[in-house]
Amino acid sequence: RKPQTRKLILKLLDTTVEAFGQGIIHVGGDEPFELKDVLGIEEATRLYVEHFNWLNGEVKKRGCKMMIYADMFTDIWSGTHASFDSIKGLDSDIGFVYWNYDIKDDLKDIKDLAESGLEFYVSPSTLSFARFFPALVCAYDKCRLLAKQGAGNSSAIIISSWNDGGT
Repeated sequence: RKPQTRKLILKLLDTTVEAFGQGIIHVGGDEPFELKDVLGIEEATRLYVEHFNWLNGEVKKRGCKMMIYADMFTDIWSGTHASFDSIKGLDSDIGFVYWNYDIKDDLKDIKDLAESGLEFYVSPSTLSFARFFPALVCAYDKCRLLAKQGAGNSSAIIISSWNDGGT
């Protein structure tokens, strides 16, 4: 909501495009549950959609495509998300990344994304928290299950290793 924040974001965006060139830029947008806790789900959703539509416009002005985590609209954090229908408020050319630590044989979120017609990618957890290398057995199972569910529906699978020292 602060103009100086948008100025900083534009500087970061320009620096990123200058350093890496045009292409897909993943802008994050994950773990938005704290917005809901502070603002309530309706206001948090409104501001989230407004902000990322603005950012998508800026990304496109620089000849790039925007990718964003789907957390705000999917049930990754058990009941902390906006309604899935509110995803329709975002620009339709945004690519969504669906990730999940708890991969099950049947995820409603993937079905919802597939039926929406929106472009999305699946990104299984590799459980690399607090370690240099993923926990391979767990990572294999999660990659296999999420890739199976995304097959024929998602645009790609993205494997990431965050190594951010989680709990």
